[in-house]
Amino acid sequence: MLGKTTNPLLQQTEQGIQAKVPQNLQMAFQRTVTAGLTLMYSPGMQNRMMQGLDSTPNPVDNAALGAVNLTVTLMNQSRGSMPPTVAAPVAMILLCEILSFLEQAGKAQVTPDVLAQAAQSVAHHLLTAMQVSQSQLHQVVAQGMSGAQAKIGAGPAPAQAGAPAPRAGIINSARGVQ
Repeated sequence: MLGKTTNPLLQQTEQGIQAKVPQNLQMAFQRTVTAGLTLMYSPGMQNRMMQGLDSTPNPVDNAALGAVNLTVTLMNQSRGSMPPTVAAPVAMILLCEILSFLEQAGKAQVTPDVLAQAAQSVAHHLLTAMQVSQSQLHQVVAQGMSGAQAKIGAGPAPAQAGAPAPRAGIINSARGVQ
């Protein structure tokens, strides 16, 4: 268990995220998550979170934005010592903790669909915060797919062959997608 969440879905998600962080980044990841949780669970932040919960029409999207804001704050405070590649996993861990807080406050019930929606929102907000445009993202994905095809000698990429099949992952496995 990385944080304070007691929700099994969120605990499983946190563990899955941590397991996917490359070994050479584990120390930076752990340090950043610890700093984020310390900041998040500080008394002043708890009060701000409660005030935010009372004033938002969409607490799940607000949770995603909060996780990204905390992550960006950590990046800025690290003065370059936080590897940018740990930003997304850190933001997802913080999201899980904020969703747990929402659930305990009675503001949301965390289901696999709610978690998936929040994860998409984190991705969107994080890309925006890191000033990554859609065209840049598409270019990186296309290069990655081309490289993967070259390595395995595969046929056309799923995007070229039609709609991609759902990928098994932490969130989709919780939804029952294999």
